[in-house]
Amino acid sequence: MMRSHFVKRKRGSIVWIIGIAVVLGLGACSDKNKVPSGVLDRESMQAVMWDMILADRYAITYFPSDTSKRKDIKTETLKLYDQVFQIHDISQEEFLKSYRFYLSRPDISKSMFDSIYTRANRKRDEELQERQREQQKKDSLQNLKMKDTVYAKSYRDSIANKRKADSVANKLRADSIAKKIKPANPKMKLDSADLKRRKDSVLNRLRNRARDQRLKPVP
Repeated sequence: MMRSHFVKRKRGSIVWIIGIAVVLGLGACSDKNKVPSGVLDRESMQAVMWDMILADRYAITYFPSDTSKRKDIKTETLKLYDQVFQIHDISQEEFLKSYRFYLSRPDISKSMFDSIYTRANRKRDEELQERQREQQKKDSLQNLKMKDTVYAKSYRDSIANKRKADSVANKLRADSIAKKIKPANPKMKLDSADLKRRKDSVLNRLRNRARDQRLKPVP
Protein backbone atom coordinates (compact mmCIF):
# COMPACT_ATOMS: atom_id res chain seq x y z
CA MET A 1 0.00 0.00 0.00
CA MET A 2 2.79 2.42 0.93
CA ARG A 3 4.73 1.36 -2.14
CA SER A 4 1.78 2.06 -4.44
CA HIS A 5 1.29 5.51 -2.93
CA PHE A 6 4.99 6.30 -3.39
CA VAL A 7 4.89 5.23 -7.05
CA LYS A 8 1.89 7.46 -7.70
CA ARG A 9 3.63 10.45 -6.10
CA LYS A 10 6.75 9.79 -8.14
CA ARG A 11 4.80 9.60 -11.40
CA GLY A 12 2.99 12.82 -10.55
CA SER A 13 6.31 14.57 -9.93
CA ILE A 14 7.66 13.40 -13.28
CA VAL A 15 4.59 14.65 -15.17
CA TRP A 16 4.85 17.99 -13.36
CA ILE A 17 8.54 18.34 -14.24
CA ILE A 18 7.88 17.48 -17.89
CA GLY A 19 5.08 20.05 -18.03
CA ILE A 20 7.35 22.77 -16.62
CA ALA A 21 10.07 21.81 -19.11
CA VAL A 22 7.64 22.06 -22.03
CA VAL A 23 6.41 25.47 -20.90
CA LEU A 24 9.96 26.74 -20.42
CA GLY A 25 10.98 25.29 -23.79
CA LEU A 26 8.12 27.01 -25.57
CA GLY A 27 9.01 30.24 -23.87
CA ALA A 28 12.63 29.88 -24.94
CA CYS A 29 11.60 29.17 -28.54
CA SER A 30 9.27 32.13 -28.48
CA ASP A 31 12.04 34.39 -27.21
CA LYS A 32 14.44 32.94 -29.76
CA ASN A 33 12.13 33.73 -32.71
CA LYS A 34 11.11 37.10 -31.34
CA VAL A 35 12.28 40.10 -33.39
CA PRO A 36 14.18 42.68 -31.30
CA SER A 37 12.92 46.21 -30.91
CA GLY A 38 13.77 48.46 -33.86
CA VAL A 39 13.92 45.52 -36.27
CA LEU A 40 11.35 45.05 -39.02
CA ASP A 41 9.20 41.97 -38.73
CA ARG A 42 9.67 39.21 -41.28
CA GLU A 43 6.76 40.22 -43.52
CA SER A 44 7.74 43.91 -43.59
CA MET A 45 11.40 43.10 -44.22
CA GLN A 46 10.47 40.81 -47.09
CA ALA A 47 8.34 43.54 -48.71
CA VAL A 48 11.14 46.12 -48.37
CA MET A 49 13.77 43.79 -49.82
CA TRP A 50 11.51 42.91 -52.76
CA ASP A 51 11.04 46.57 -53.65
CA MET A 52 14.81 47.10 -53.41
CA ILE A 53 15.36 44.21 -55.81
CA LEU A 54 12.95 45.89 -58.24
CA ALA A 55 14.87 49.16 -57.79
CA ASP A 56 18.12 47.39 -58.68
CA ARG A 57 16.57 45.89 -61.80
CA TYR A 58 15.21 49.26 -62.84
CA ALA A 59 18.66 50.83 -62.44
CA ILE A 60 20.35 48.08 -64.46
CA THR A 61 17.74 48.27 -67.22
CA TYR A 62 17.26 52.00 -67.66
CA PHE A 63 20.52 53.58 -66.55
CA PRO A 64 23.58 53.61 -68.84
CA SER A 65 26.20 50.92 -68.29
CA ASP A 66 29.11 53.11 -69.40
CA THR A 67 32.05 52.73 -67.00
CA SER A 68 32.55 56.48 -66.85
CA LYS A 69 29.00 56.89 -65.56
CA ARG A 70 28.93 54.16 -62.92
CA LYS A 71 29.13 56.72 -60.17
CA ASP A 72 25.98 58.34 -61.52
CA ILE A 73 24.25 54.93 -61.66
CA LYS A 74 25.12 54.29 -58.03
CA THR A 75 23.76 57.70 -57.06
CA GLU A 76 20.52 57.10 -58.94
CA THR A 77 20.17 53.63 -57.39
CA LEU A 78 20.57 55.08 -53.89
CA LYS A 79 17.86 57.59 -54.75
CA LEU A 80 15.58 54.69 -55.66
CA TYR A 81 16.41 53.04 -52.32
CA ASP A 82 15.41 56.24 -50.54
CA GLN A 83 12.08 56.14 -52.36
CA VAL A 84 11.57 52.56 -51.18
CA PHE A 85 12.29 53.62 -47.58
CA GLN A 86 9.79 56.46 -47.90
CA ILE A 87 7.11 54.12 -49.28
CA HIS A 88 7.53 51.76 -46.33
CA ASP A 89 7.96 54.62 -43.85
CA ILE A 90 11.33 53.47 -42.50
CA SER A 91 14.80 54.97 -42.32
CA GLN A 92 18.00 53.65 -43.83
CA GLU A 93 19.29 52.92 -40.32
CA GLU A 94 16.22 50.82 -39.53
CA PHE A 95 16.68 48.82 -42.70
CA LEU A 96 20.40 48.21 -42.09
CA LYS A 97 19.73 47.14 -38.48
CA SER A 98 17.03 44.76 -39.64
CA TYR A 99 19.20 43.44 -42.47
CA ARG A 100 22.10 42.68 -40.11
CA PHE A 101 19.75 40.93 -37.71
CA TYR A 102 18.31 38.62 -40.36
CA LEU A 103 21.76 37.85 -41.74
CA SER A 104 22.82 36.77 -38.26
CA ARG A 105 19.74 34.57 -37.92
CA PRO A 106 19.65 32.16 -40.87
CA ASP A 107 17.16 30.02 -38.95
CA ILE A 108 14.66 32.87 -39.33
CA SER A 109 15.81 34.48 -42.57
CA LYS A 110 16.24 31.32 -44.67
CA SER A 111 12.53 30.91 -45.41
CA MET A 112 12.24 34.66 -46.03
CA PHE A 113 15.14 34.73 -48.51
CA ASP A 114 13.86 31.54 -50.18
CA SER A 115 10.47 33.19 -50.67
CA ILE A 116 12.10 36.30 -52.17
CA TYR A 117 14.29 34.13 -54.42
CA THR A 118 11.26 32.16 -55.65
CA ARG A 119 9.30 35.33 -56.29
CA ALA A 120 12.23 36.90 -58.14
CA ASN A 121 12.57 33.85 -60.38
CA ARG A 122 8.86 33.88 -61.10
CA LYS A 123 9.05 37.59 -61.93
CA ARG A 124 12.03 36.99 -64.20
CA ASP A 125 10.20 34.19 -66.03
CA GLU A 126 7.13 36.40 -66.48
CA GLU A 127 9.28 39.21 -67.89
CA LEU A 128 11.05 36.76 -70.19
CA GLN A 129 7.73 35.43 -71.47
CA GLU A 130 6.49 38.99 -71.99
CA ARG A 131 9.62 39.86 -73.99
CA GLN A 132 9.16 36.71 -76.05
CA ARG A 133 5.55 37.66 -76.78
CA GLU A 134 6.63 41.16 -77.80
CA GLN A 135 9.33 39.69 -80.02
CA GLN A 136 6.80 37.35 -81.61
CA LYS A 137 4.54 40.32 -82.32
CA LYS A 138 7.45 42.19 -83.91
CA ASP A 139 8.37 39.13 -85.97
CA SER A 140 4.75 38.73 -87.09
CA LEU A 141 4.58 42.37 -88.16
CA GLN A 142 7.90 42.04 -89.95
CA ASN A 143 6.66 38.93 -91.76
CA LEU A 144 3.49 40.75 -92.77
CA LYS A 145 5.57 43.64 -94.12
CA MET A 146 7.75 41.20 -96.05
CA LYS A 147 4.68 39.45 -97.46
CA ASP A 148 3.21 42.81 -98.46
CA THR A 149 6.49 43.74 -100.12
CA VAL A 150 6.65 40.43 -101.98
CA TYR A 151 3.00 40.76 -103.01
CA ALA A 152 3.53 44.32 -104.20
CA LYS A 153 6.59 43.27 -106.21
CA SER A 154 4.70 40.32 -107.66
CA TYR A 155 1.82 42.62 -108.56
CA ARG A 156 4.18 45.11 -110.22
CA ASP A 157 5.88 42.30 -112.13
CA SER A 158 2.48 40.98 -113.21
CA ILE A 159 1.47 44.42 -114.49
CA ALA A 160 4.81 44.80 -116.30
CA ASN A 161 4.48 41.35 -117.89
CA LYS A 162 0.92 42.12 -118.97
CA ARG A 163 2.09 45.35 -120.56
CA LYS A 164 4.85 43.48 -122.39
CA ALA A 165 2.36 40.86 -123.55
CA ASP A 166 -0.05 43.57 -124.71
CA SER A 167 2.79 45.32 -126.54
CA VAL A 168 3.77 42.10 -128.32
CA ALA A 169 0.13 41.37 -129.18
CA ASN A 170 -0.33 44.88 -130.55
CA LYS A 171 2.81 44.54 -132.65
CA LEU A 172 1.66 41.20 -134.04
CA ARG A 173 -1.77 42.66 -134.78
CA ALA A 174 -0.18 45.65 -136.54
CA ASP A 175 2.04 43.35 -138.60
CA SER A 176 -0.99 41.25 -139.56
CA ILE A 177 -2.93 44.32 -140.68
CA ALA A 178 0.08 45.60 -142.61
CA LYS A 179 0.33 42.30 -144.44
CA LYS A 180 -3.36 42.45 -145.33
CA ILE A 181 -3.11 45.91 -146.89
CA LYS A 182 0.26 45.26 -148.55
CA PRO A 183 0.30 45.96 -152.34
CA ALA A 184 0.03 43.07 -154.80
CA ASN A 185 3.04 40.94 -155.28
CA PRO A 186 5.63 41.79 -157.99
CA LYS A 187 4.19 39.25 -160.38
CA MET A 188 0.80 40.91 -160.19
CA LYS A 189 2.53 44.27 -160.85
CA LEU A 190 4.12 42.85 -163.95
CA ASP A 191 0.78 41.51 -165.20
CA SER A 192 -0.83 44.93 -164.78
CA ALA A 193 1.97 46.63 -166.72
CA ASP A 194 1.68 44.08 -169.46
CA LEU A 195 -2.07 44.64 -169.68
CA LYS A 196 -1.49 48.38 -169.88
CA ARG A 197 1.03 47.93 -172.70
CA ARG A 198 -1.35 45.69 -174.54
CA LYS A 199 -4.16 48.21 -174.12
CA ASP A 200 -1.93 51.00 -175.40
CA SER A 201 -0.90 48.84 -178.35
CA VAL A 202 -4.54 48.13 -179.28
CA LEU A 203 -5.40 51.82 -179.04
CA ASN A 204 -2.43 52.75 -181.19
CA ARG A 205 -3.47 50.27 -183.89
CA LEU A 206 -7.01 51.60 -183.86
CA ARG A 207 -5.74 55.15 -184.21
CA ASN A 208 -3.50 54.17 -187.05
CA ARG A 209 -6.38 52.38 -188.82
CA ALA A 210 -8.65 55.36 -188.34
CA ARG A 211 -6.04 57.64 -189.79
CA ASP A 212 -5.58 55.36 -192.64
CA GLN A 213 -9.32 55.18 -193.26
CA ARG A 214 -9.63 58.84 -192.40
CA LEU A 215 -11.98 58.01 -189.64
CA LYS A 216 -12.41 59.99 -186.48
CA PRO A 217 -9.91 58.87 -183.94
CA VAL A 218 -11.19 56.86 -181.10
CA PRO A 219 -10.90 58.88 -177.86
